[in-house]
Amino acid sequence: MSIIEMSKTVTLNEASAVAETSTIGAATMDSTATTVTFKEKKGGVVIADGKTSGIKIVSRDNMITDAGGTVALTLTEKTTGIHLEDNVISMTGNETEAVVITDETNLQHQEAGINKKAISTNLNLGISNELDSPQEIVFIDSSVGGYEELANGVLPGRKVVILDSSLDGFGQIVRVLEEHPQVLSIHIVSHGTPGSLFLGNSEFNLNSIDSSNTQTLELKALSVKNILLYGCYLAAGPCGREFIEKVHQLTGANIAASARLTGGKFLGGDWELEFVRGELEVVLPFTKEIQRTWGYVLSAFEDRPAVYQIREGVLKELNPLTREFIDIGDTGIASINAAGLNRADNYMYAMERVTGTSHRLVRIDSTGTVEYVTSSGGTSSNSADAFTLTTANSSKPAAGDVDDKGYLWVVFKSEDEDSINSSVYRIKLTDPSHVSTGEINTIWTNVDWHEIAEDVAYVNADGKDYLFGVNSVGRIFEIDISAAAVDQDVNTITQLVPDMSSSVNIRDANGNSTTNRLIGDFISFDPITGVERSNFEAAWTGSEGGLYVSKNGQAYNMANFSPDEQPDRAAEELVSNTDGQNIRETDGVSTSDLSSVFHIPLIDLNGTETGDKNLDDVDYDAGTFTEGDPAVDIVETTTGTVPNPENPSNPVFNNGLIIKDYINISDPDNITTATNNNNSGVVSAGDRLATATVTLTNAYDGDELLVSSATVADGASTTVGSITIARAGTGNTAGTNNIALTLTPTTGTTASVDDFNAAIKAIQFKNTSEAPNNTNRTIQFVLTDADGNTSDEIFGPDSGGRKHTTTVAVQAVNDAPVLDLDGNNSSTATGSDYKTTFTEGGGAVAIGDSDVSITDADDINIESATITLGSRPDGDTVESLLVNGTLPGTISAGAYDSSTGVITLTGSATLSQYQAAIAQIQ
Repeated sequence: MSIIEMSKTVTLNEASAVAETSTIGAATMDSTATTVTFKEKKGGVVIADGKTSGIKIVSRDNMITDAGGTVALTLTEKTTGIHLEDNVISMTGNETEAVVITDETNLQHQEAGINKKAISTNLNLGISNELDSPQEIVFIDSSVGGYEELANGVLPGRKVVILDSSLDGFGQIVRVLEEHPQVLSIHIVSHGTPGSLFLGNSEFNLNSIDSSNTQTLELKALSVKNILLYGCYLAAGPCGREFIEKVHQLTGANIAASARLTGGKFLGGDWELEFVRGELEVVLPFTKEIQRTWGYVLSAFEDRPAVYQIREGVLKELNPLTREFIDIGDTGIASINAAGLNRADNYMYAMERVTGTSHRLVRIDSTGTVEYVTSSGGTSSNSADAFTLTTANSSKPAAGDVDDKGYLWVVFKSEDEDSINSSVYRIKLTDPSHVSTGEINTIWTNVDWHEIAEDVAYVNADGKDYLFGVNSVGRIFEIDISAAAVDQDVNTITQLVPDMSSSVNIRDANGNSTTNRLIGDFISFDPITGVERSNFEAAWTGSEGGLYVSKNGQAYNMANFSPDEQPDRAAEELVSNTDGQNIRETDGVSTSDLSSVFHIPLIDLNGTETGDKNLDDVDYDAGTFTEGDPAVDIVETTTGTVPNPENPSNPVFNNGLIIKDYINISDPDNITTATNNNNSGVVSAGDRLATATVTLTNAYDGDELLVSSATVADGASTTVGSITIARAGTGNTAGTNNIALTLTPTTGTTASVDDFNAAIKAIQFKNTSEAPNNTNRTIQFVLTDADGNTSDEIFGPDSGGRKHTTTVAVQAVNDAPVLDLDGNNSSTATGSDYKTTFTEGGGAVAIGDSDVSITDADDINIESATITLGSRPDGDTVESLLVNGTLPGTISAGAYDSSTGVITLTGSATLSQYQAAIAQIQ
């Protein structure tokens, strides 16, 4: 066998699609070979794919956008007995194609191909597909796991465009559509959360689109008729629906979007676009096979405050209202640890321990699904593709977090229980092979092996970057990582020196420090290594800079954990739950740039608990207020177990209205003696609220928010316990704007959550109108604590202004019209009756006075009237009713029925016309 090697450099520029042509003879190409060829299709680039036996093809037409450059391409030919055409499908010009959007920063020398992120699609024989003027384009973000496989599963007749996840995705879409103005429908596949779609390195959400947004206007100008959005939960909830409505309004296009988990069916996903605005019949662009077999879902973590925990590979989230961890999904890898949430893309990154010295980088989505991160920053379902760290000593990834610069920091604890053999690594998540990834020189002289924390949280304190945790002896562990600059070679970073504080005591309920020392639970004693204690396996933080750690289900707030030795550092018991922890197999993860759930005032309007303990189930359905009935409660006021009609085996437990506020930084009413110097908060000063607002946002005539069953007039106030409830003045009246009640402490500046709870429960809704509008009423609640944190922060910055909401359905009752035969009672009759006298031999007399009146609270028209001559002592033939003259409008009278004494008026007419008609009856 002979091997012939040749290489050539091809210049790619704006002026030419491709510079020259190579010819392959009767040979096969190895998995790294690349060549440039026309094969009767201008601009074709053939790239060998190491994962398959065939050669795949990427169109050159759109490979380079507004950029030039030089790429070195290497061709390796091996002489074999197999003819090339047995392995390569000829290009016919009718293939389904994939396009890579890139720029000059990606045009660099690579022997294995055009671009590390270059995407190719398998060619299918027999496809008839005109791609020069496509009517549909499928955009797939390269951050999506298995995007190559998904691109291969696009049906014929659709152009496929792969979005570079490191660039502005929306801009890429607009540029492609400018090149294809004839396109009518676009499909966008990327990760989503309610009201937010991740596109490249940016988000497409309520905050990024408005009537002045240039890209949104460009999209509208391109006259795309149909936009189909595939992203988990994108259209779910109020903010999801508002987002889709806004896209529909601003673009004028028909919109369809996912409201549930999108993707692989065996992962719980589906391919339905449940929410549609406009006239659109959804036709999926993917084959049935790829819908069935694609092993991914499109779910990033929501952009909202959260506390997560990974225990033995199971992803959980803390429900701070019930204090219990909710299982989200099993990663299937028990050895995952040292995790952190990357706020740049809202995915968790962690290390999987393969052997003592081999550790893979993984990415975890919001369902607990794991993908392996490649050395180029992409993802793969194949563990062989994973970026792998090799530690010098046998170690376990014990602690980790992601900083605000996109680096995962990992503390590896040596398995020989010698701190000097432990190590600290940082990994650039967008490009793990970068020189800024690797082990950083670390000096362990200040801590021994047992004093290395089992988890750390990234915190910016005193203008520096730190990793903070608590070790098994209950001391605050810290590493100053400020010396590590972005993209700096790890070999040039100033050495790190882990350190720890002296012992920490636990405060009592009044905020006073005690002699009760914070320390791990005793596990065992070894005469050589000493006492082994349980560790604080999970560490969390928030934008307020707090540090929260957990040991076997008991969470603590670490007060005064500043890098400077604080004499009044202390631990405060925060929340406890039944979810234990496993040594070096439990990890805490949090949203470090958003307020912690422990600092936000929390409210659950319905107070219900079911088996799933749904975190999002915090709104309240007040049911129906029926006209004329008593007022209805606007929050849950009852407690106890009630049947669950949707799941009889899982009854609902009502706690009633729940309000929590764990930590306040400020203490304006001197509730506690504790003080803090680093904004870490005081637990014993928690449960303090400053204000609450209850707003009926769409009030109609007759609507009222009653307090203790009484109306509060505009500008007036009343009290419930120690809370004053005031109604705003002019402009907050039913039928004009809204009705807003503001709750404040009667004395002082704060009051307990119990005080506010009782006051809110005293508020009810009622409508006093005889003809209430049937529109559902919306009542919104906002709590503000002593630090100015508000309850709506729990929904995150991209929620579209979502607030805790109660919905009241209003049902009008069809009131009967009221007839008065003698309006001024001039006939001496009382009430609504009329009195007159018929004289024998005289003329007929009217049955009503000239001032007959009809009122109807529900309508302005009457459809019919029945008049009955009830008492006829002289017989049916001599006593009767008749109509005097022509009836007004469309009213007509039936013939008098002498057997029943009835005459009937019919025909829809106004109240006044029927008044006149009745006055004509004699």
